[in-house]
Amino acid sequence: MIALTFLCLLTRLPWLFMVPMVEAPDEFAHFWVVKFIVEHARLPSHIDVFSGGPSAVYGSLPQMGYIPHVLLSKLLPFCELSITARLGSLLMGVILIWAVYLIGRELYPKSRIATLSLPAIVLFHPQMALLHGYINCDSTAVAAAALILWLVVRMIMQGLTLGGCTLLGLLSGVIALSKYASLAVVLAAGCGLLAAGWLNGASLALVFASCGIAVSVFALTCNWWVARELQEYPGDLLGTQTMRRIWAVTYGRPLQYKESIWHVIKEFRWWRMTYFSYWGMFGYMTRYLWRPFYFIYLFYSLAAIAGGIRRMGFFKEFGSLLSLKLRMKSIDDVSKEDLEKLKYVAIYSVFAIALIATLAAMIWSSSLNLGGPQGRYLFGCEVPIVAMTVSGLMALSKKHGEKIVLSFVGFDFIVYMWSTVTLFHTYGKFLIKTY
Repeated sequence: MIALTFLCLLTRLPWLFMVPMVEAPDEFAHFWVVKFIVEHARLPSHIDVFSGGPSAVYGSLPQMGYIPHVLLSKLLPFCELSITARLGSLLMGVILIWAVYLIGRELYPKSRIATLSLPAIVLFHPQMALLHGYINCDSTAVAAAALILWLVVRMIMQGLTLGGCTLLGLLSGVIALSKYASLAVVLAAGCGLLAAGWLNGASLALVFASCGIAVSVFALTCNWWVARELQEYPGDLLGTQTMRRIWAVTYGRPLQYKESIWHVIKEFRWWRMTYFSYWGMFGYMTRYLWRPFYFIYLFYSLAAIAGGIRRMGFFKEFGSLLSLKLRMKSIDDVSKEDLEKLKYVAIYSVFAIALIATLAAMIWSSSLNLGGPQGRYLFGCEVPIVAMTVSGLMALSKKHGEKIVLSFVGFDFIVYMWSTVTLFHTYGKFLIKTY
């Protein structure tokens, strides 16, 4: 964990001091919220938001995701606010790496290479390095999503715990009050709780108690915000309509927009932009990686999908195991080996639900918003994407699976280094005072 923390700092700090605000997506808007909270010791009201101009565009959205940025700014009042606030994103990056490592230990107890590959891929993910280098609420939501998935994986493997469900409910609330785009992970986690109870032979009372605690803590975490939002922005519970109205007026866009969902699904450019900007697209999605990099990432992704299909045996094995479990009256009737397989199927099903639900939400959002697709909306699914990639690549070959995974880690590192050097050359210097 110490080594991973050091590597996270080593890979993120150059970006923190290198990327100017004008090259960090919407950082001016995130900075406005953090600066307001630091200076006024309260959340902005609707009056503050409407009088704040274009910079206050995020003022109507939940602000729990800025807590790390505000706390570090308060702890380091003698430093430039723009820098100390960025340290909040860096801190969330460290927590994300810890969570990914813990998930790797649960998923791959027999392969140290696979275990360490998970955090390594996240460490060298170029777009993730950018995320942890500027002020944003996404970093908090991503870290919370990774911790939620770690809790779900543990409970599927070891059984339900009331303490784990309490923490899961709290972290779900953190996501809801940080970044709506990561809420699909909460849906997947709910499915994971049910699977954990079923596969570990939990009583109905324990299952209901676990789900009840998670939902109750989630509701308690969010209720105050719901009440405040209804008071500040009547008719706009999520605050998104107010945000879009400010954005549309600022940039001269139509106040109302609607497009066919089917048209979004069929648009190749939408999928290409989502995929490209997930792996690496800097500035305001204007600075691309070297184009062949995207196609090599695609090659590894397709290889991982092929490996995943091979591992599942086109779902025949899953079907037979599920049928076996349904026929058994007690968990003790299932062999330890078959039960372990079912647990892994459940875990990767949770990952798949999170990813599919996130993509569905992105498509729906694009049909109502002119903003277009952005790969960082997939960051709540960073763990599912990376875990399924590693598992798929491992499944390609029993003999060479680990070597294939290492080749992907090596490629990811090369792209990270290319991105760091190229952006440093582009921006020309490290920034001591960026704004």
